[in-house]
Amino acid sequence: MKKEETKELLKLIKYNYPSFDVKEGMVTMWSQIMSEYSYDDVKHALEVYMADDRFQKQPPTAYLLVKGLPKVRDRIDFTKDTFYCRHCGKAFNDMEEHDKHFDKCSSIQYLIRENKKWFNRIIDRKFLWQLSDEEFEERYNKMLKFIMEHTKDEHERQRIKYYFNKPSEEEAKEFLSKGVAWKQKKKEKLFI
Repeated sequence: MKKEETKELLKLIKYNYPSFDVKEGMVTMWSQIMSEYSYDDVKHALEVYMADDRFQKQPPTAYLLVKGLPKVRDRIDFTKDTFYCRHCGKAFNDMEEHDKHFDKCSSIQYLIRENKKWFNRIIDRKFLWQLSDEEFEERYNKMLKFIMEHTKDEHERQRIKYYFNKPSEEEAKEFLSKGVAWKQKKKEKLFI
């Protein structure tokens, strides 16, 4: 949204809520909050808000209007090829963006699962997404090192070792063939 559109929105709020006072600096503050959102989306959110009987007397806050709205940069053009993350369902038009997101999303899933398994602790997914790439990688590597030291699963230990030190082509082939045999053995144990 542009600053002029924010002014229009504030006028609309003032018109419908006479007690709403546009104070000095308010246009700038609201513009900063609204800058990442589409005017049409925010205006629609305001219309929905005003139509709700619970909010007939109280004007909305800027944050309430944008809560749950997609940011303009996150909008997807569904007339183009669309790729979805199988973990969280987020849509992408660009395969490289999807792959980068999917890698991090998979790592977040793994961290959440392993923290629950090893420490009976639940980590907030949103918190992990908000970490910088460096902070996330540090946490991720720390968890992998812990698992590598404590797991009784030799296949998992080897997989983590190869994460830190890329295997040769021969080692990778051997590891993958053992992985197939390991999965088959695990299935057989389940049915015995």
